[in-house]
Parts: sequence; C-alpha cells; structure tokens
Amino acid sequence: MNYDERNELQLQREEQSANAGFKKYLKSTSAQQLNSDGSNTDFGRAVRDNLIADVVALMEQKLQDINNTRGSKFRAAINKCLVVSKVNGKVKQHNWMDLRMAAHLGFVATLDTALNPNVVTHKVIGRSGADKKLMQKKNIRELEVEIGRSIDYEMKLRLLRRTFPEWYDKTNKYAERRNNGGNKASTSYWRYRMNRATKEFAEEKRLNGDVEAAELLEGNFWTYQERLFVGNFIFTCIYQATGLFEEQKIWKNGKKDEVVNLSADGELIRHELIEEARRYAVDVLPMLIEPEPVTNTSLGGWLLDSLQEVEEEWKGYITISGKHLEFINRQARVLFQINPFIYNLMQALKDAELALGKFEYTTQQTLPTLAQMLGLGSIEDKDEQNRLVKQHPDNKAMRKELELMKDTNLKKQKDGMLAHYTLDKASKVLNDEANYHPVKPDFRGRIYSRVPFLSYQSNDCGRYLIRFAEHKPIDNRTEFWMKVGISNAAGNDKLNWDKRINWFDRNVNEIVNVGRMMDSKGDFSRAYEFLTQDFIEDAFCLAAIANEYVRVFVEKVQDYTQVFVTVDCSCSGTSIFNTWTLNRTGAAKTNVIDTPEPADIYLAVWQEIKRIAPAKTFRKTHLQRLDKSKLIRKMMKAVYVPAQYASSNNEQHYKLAQFNRDVLKPANLHFKDAELEVLKKLWTRALDEVSSINTVVKWFQDRTVEALANGANEIIYTSCNGSVMHLTYPKSKAKPIWTLSHKGSTKLRERQIQESTNEVNKVKLKNAVTANITHLTDASALCAAMWDFEESWVGLHDAVGIAPSQALDEAIQRLKEGFIEATSYNVWQQFCLDNDLPIDAQTPPPVIGDLDIADIQKSTYLYS
Repeated sequence: MNYDERNELQLQREEQSANAGFKKYLKSTSAQQLNSDGSNTDFGRAVRDNLIADVVALMEQKLQDINNTRGSKFRAAINKCLVVSKVNGKVKQHNWMDLRMAAHLGFVATLDTALNPNVVTHKVIGRSGADKKLMQKKNIRELEVEIGRSIDYEMKLRLLRRTFPEWYDKTNKYAERRNNGGNKASTSYWRYRMNRATKEFAEEKRLNGDVEAAELLEGNFWTYQERLFVGNFIFTCIYQATGLFEEQKIWKNGKKDEVVNLSADGELIRHELIEEARRYAVDVLPMLIEPEPVTNTSLGGWLLDSLQEVEEEWKGYITISGKHLEFINRQARVLFQINPFIYNLMQALKDAELALGKFEYTTQQTLPTLAQMLGLGSIEDKDEQNRLVKQHPDNKAMRKELELMKDTNLKKQKDGMLAHYTLDKASKVLNDEANYHPVKPDFRGRIYSRVPFLSYQSNDCGRYLIRFAEHKPIDNRTEFWMKVGISNAAGNDKLNWDKRINWFDRNVNEIVNVGRMMDSKGDFSRAYEFLTQDFIEDAFCLAAIANEYVRVFVEKVQDYTQVFVTVDCSCSGTSIFNTWTLNRTGAAKTNVIDTPEPADIYLAVWQEIKRIAPAKTFRKTHLQRLDKSKLIRKMMKAVYVPAQYASSNNEQHYKLAQFNRDVLKPANLHFKDAELEVLKKLWTRALDEVSSINTVVKWFQDRTVEALANGANEIIYTSCNGSVMHLTYPKSKAKPIWTLSHKGSTKLRERQIQESTNEVNKVKLKNAVTANITHLTDASALCAAMWDFEESWVGLHDAVGIAPSQALDEAIQRLKEGFIEATSYNVWQQFCLDNDLPIDAQTPPPVIGDLDIADIQKSTYLYS
C-alpha cells in the first residue's frame, strides 16, 4: 500500500472517529434527558453557569417591587420564606438566605422538566438490571411546587446543620457512605438515609423530653401554598431573565394543562452547543500514517481539525525548545500494533466474566422484583400483588436488600465500562499491521498519549494490549531482560538481579503455563489462579512477556521480540531532590548511587515509624502480618509520593486513613482507630528523618512568596534543554454555589464559571511550584536520554519501555546520563534568574552534602 492509499484510509478513519464519538455523545445526552437530569447535560450546565447572575439580579429587583406594593399573601409568603425584610424603604436580605442557591435549585428543576421528553411515566430496565421508572414531564404547577420543595428542604438542612452540628456531620457521613462493593450514595439515596436518620433523632429527642427539638426535626418549614408561591416567584424570574423557555398548553387525561419547553431561542442555543460538542465528542484511534508534528503552535497529530482538542491550560504554559520538540515527535513516530495474545486473553476473560487487574467486564444482569423476592411474583393481579407486597412483614428488609443488589450491580457495570471501551477500541485497530499514537506535551513538558485506553500510559490491560510493530532480533540479553520483566511484574522489583532471576527459575513452570494459557498446551484455570495471587502486581505485563518468552525460548518459533520491558527511576521526585542538594545519604536511599542491594525508601519510612513508636503502640501479631504483606509498602508509597510534591499534612493523614479503610480493612490487615491516630502523628516525624524533601519544598515556596511580593504575576523556570515553563495559576471568576441537598462526587455540590482572571492564586501557586519544577526536570531527563534514540521505545514521565535486548542496557546508560544532565543543572540559580530574585547568602539553596554526581553512572539500580 503506497502513501496516498494509506493517507486516504487515514482520512476515512478520522471521519468515522468523529461520527462515532458524536453518536455516543448524543446517546448519553438523550439518556440524561429521559432520566429527568437535563440540568446536567452540557447545555444545562452551560446556561446555568452563564445566566444564573441574570436570574439573581431579576429576583432582587422583583423583591424590591413586591415590597413596594400593598400587603398580600404572596408578599408575606415570599418575605417569610426568602427571609426578606424592608428597612428604611429598602429590601434587606438576611444572610441566612442565599439567592444564588435558590436560583440554582430553581434552574435545576426547570431544566430537568423542560428537557424531559417523557409523555407518560413508564418503566425500563436500568443499568443496575432492575426496573427503572422514567417520570413523565411535570406540568408548570407541579414544577413550581418542586422548586419550592427543594429550597424548603435545603433551608431545613442548613438549620439542622447549624443547630445540631455534631449530629449533622456524623449523619451526613453515614448517609453518603458507599455500600460494600457499591457506589457512593446517590442524591436520592443520601436523602432517604438523611430523612430516616432525622426521624430517628426526633424520636430520641422526644423520648428525652426535648419536644421543641423534636418538632424542629419533624416539621416542614413551609406550607404547600408557601412552596407554590416561592416556586412561582423563582420560575417566573428564570423564565423572564433567560428567554430560554416557553409555556405550552396541552391536553392530558382529557383536561387542559400547561407544561414548559425550550423556546425557539433556547433550542437554537442547545443546537449550537451540540454542534460545538462535535469538536470534543470524538472516538479517536491510532493513525495509519505518521502524525503531523507537534510544534509550539500546534498539537499536530490527526489530519482533520475536528479531531483536534482545544488547548486549555489553566495552570500555566510552556515554550518548548527544539530538542524537546524532537523528543516529543520521536515518541510519536514509534510504530505499534495490537498484541493478539493479550487481546484473546481479554476476550476469554470477558466471555467468562473474570476480573484480572483493572479488567472487570460485567454484562447487565436482570434483578428480581420486590414481589418476586417476597414470593409473590406469580400473582397476576397487579393491584392485589402491590397490596400484599406493602403488607408483607419482610417488605422493609427485602426492599433494603434489593437496593443493595441494585447498587452493587450498578457498581460492577461502571467498573466494567473501562474493559468494554478498551476492547472496543482494540477491535477497531486489531488488523492494523502498524499504527502511530499521537502525543502531546503538558505545561511541564511531559508527554501524554492522545489515544485513550490503548497506550503505554493507560491502565494495566490497555498498556500491554499494545506492542511494538518492529521485530527486534533476539540477542544475548533478551532472555535476561524477559526474566527480569516477568519477575518485576510479580512484585520483585526491589530485589537484586540474582534474586529476581532465581524467582523466575523457581516459578518457570507456572510462567510457561501462563504463556500458553490461550492454546491447547496450556491450562487456563491454573494460569488464571497464578495471575490473581496477591503478590502479582501487573498480571497483563507478566502474561505478555511470558507468552513472548514461550515463543522465543521454549517453542523457538520466532527469533525476534515485540514486547517491551519497563524500567523506571527509583522514587524519582526524591532522587531529583537528593541530587539537587548533593545529599549522599539520601541518594543511597533511592538508588541514585550504587548500593549492594536495591534501596526502598517507602519501607525505610515504615521501619522508622516502627522504631520511634512507643512500646505497645501496635499489635505485635498485626505488625508481623503486615510485614509479610506487600500492602504496607503500598500504603507508604501512596502517601509518600504526594508528600514529596508538597501535599499538606492533612492530605497525607487523610490518605493514610483512606488506604487503611479501602485496602487494608478488606484484607483484614487494618489498623485500629487508636493505632491509626498514632500512625498519623508518627508519619511526619519519620518522613522528615528518612527524606530531605521538606527542605527543598520550603526553599521553592519561600522564593515563590518573595517573587510574588516583588510584583510577579507568574513563576518562570527554564529547563536544562531550553524549554521555558510559565506557572500562572489564575483565580476563577465566579462565586461558587454550595448546596447540601444535591450530592455529587463531592460532599457539597458546587457550580461555578471557570473563567480565569488576571489575579494569581498565590496559595495554589506556592503549593504547586516544587512539583511542577520537578516534573519539568524529569521530562528534561527523559528528553536528554531519548530524543535521538533510534530504537522503538515508550515513555511515561520517569519510565521507559524497551524491547528486551542489548538496546535496554544502552537505554539505561542513556537514562543515567540524562538524569545527570537534568539534575546537575543549577536549579537554584536558574530559578532566581528567571524570577528576578537576588542570588545571595541570605537565601542559600539547601545543598547539604558532598555527592559526586559522576557517581550516578555507577548506580546499579537507579533504573531497574
């Protein structure tokens, strides 16, 4: 196939990508509207963000007008409910009421109703596998009552939060918790739990003689008529201020009725936004021809403009040097293809609905109805069936069990979507002899793949679903590196080379069986059991290399390799810090200099915690079980990595508690509450003792504060290869709207317009500066090593994947040279020069040792 033919096929693929992605987008938007969730479509969010200020302004004007008229029930109700009074002829709003919140809730209800296409209420099978009721469109009166009800409920929650703060916080956490194996509570389920807990709390207060508190908890703030008045007032303001809606008279059940729909202007705006979404709603695939090059003015990649995402960097931007651009485009020129062994393995896992690593494919299951669970499913008369269901003594318990089944099933469905998308995308390029993966840099100069799900930067299944298209001939280092790659995937990357090879040799029969698990010579069940053991850290990596090992060294049916073995920098952030500060002691803890055995700074922190812990702080048997498990190292790493990039102590303590709850507890290895509190207190002391990260973080933060005090509105840093990073971190423009009653992925639902200002967010910039300079440094190190490397390679920040061969040994030497080039660069002086700061003895850099940077070349395990 010549270039013109490939170019024509590429254009056809891009057209298909654009259309396929847009169809998915339209389907998703339609589903939201059917589920009375139109306010969370792109159109709903956009008009709320941009028009809510107009609604609030009209509400304020109308409140003034209402209070300039004679008294009426409407005026009295509005003033009472919206907590408004008239002082010296002017309307004064109490700080208890937030008009933006009221407008927001009214806007949500109006959009959900206006965009709802359901003429009648009906049932469908939901994603959980159970019946889902799709509600018919509300008429205008019902909408107004709903708006009033939602604001009334919000006001009650705010009062309860203020009156009973400890009870509220505890109940809120209970209400939003996830079920075992399920999702975090939805808004409706959160509300159900809150209402039930409020009722129980009221009964408790009444039994204790606190009738006033009980009545507060049990009562509604507003009457039905007051809800209607408030809803009418807010709906009228939304209707008049936005011009998005129109009222329509219809016949329903033989009677005249009124509903709200989008107006002609509203439909026009929605249509324009949907068309704009074409630019983002794409299903991009790898390219059949070499991508267009990345430049400082273009992301390159695909040929069609419709596949180009809009470049938006809120935090900063970068001007990339010529050498750095060549590094980025060198990665984009590497040829890949689908690994058929891993693809077939995933298909087998899908068919059997078996989970492996992050691959969890689950088909939709049909759940029983409540009547069936109560043994009443055979009753044909539905009215009689419903009556018996309501009267059944086990109704409440079975209803709760059914809700748990729905939630667990829905969670499995959501988790399984990743596997579905990965396989779907792989199937579309399965027959490509070779393809390219367009990449892009971020504002720190790091490379990111622009192809989702199928890339080295994807999760475990997506990463090893690809392999190099190039056939790399085997040589005298291929077998060694395959064994190391397999052993690393089994969690042995902190052992020395001999122990890694010995582990492989002891388990060679199981490994060979894994390599054969998809053909008649292998035992799939035995291989699956091996891959799902606790010590296996990357099952798909192990399987991919094991299959290649079998083909090359056992069956000897090929004399080349296409898989990659990955090496990464040992705790790269701290390794960079130790080299900047010439800290020889710290460098030994992260393998920057040569050591007899690989060092492990994460376990070093844990050993320090145990050393400084008071006697009997932790249970002896618990410590023994933890030390045998690899989970304690994972816990230390999960907290250490963000700590080296200046995360707060509170965030670090939260991550300790989160890991204890989500990982250790299911394994029955968790710390008790009292032990966890001591662990949090010891964590910071141990971290400071083992690492020197805080001295580096403090220097950059102090210099940033100094630069901002001198009038700087950005922080600049020039890397060793000449790329210039600008950190801007602007403040956002709009005031957020917080509500207690609308839950989402966050504890409080926030809506705000993300529109940058010219004002710097000094706190965020100060906290982020160390991490961003470190990330640009590791990108520069990788650039120095790989920009002119002729072999096929894949890169991710501080890691590189190379075919198992002598080329991997060469790459490791290059990586150490690149690390030396990037870290021997005078970061302290360059930072001061870029930001007009004095270089003097009053602000000395935290250089605390006598490390000879040339010794890094002798390190055995810096990249291993």
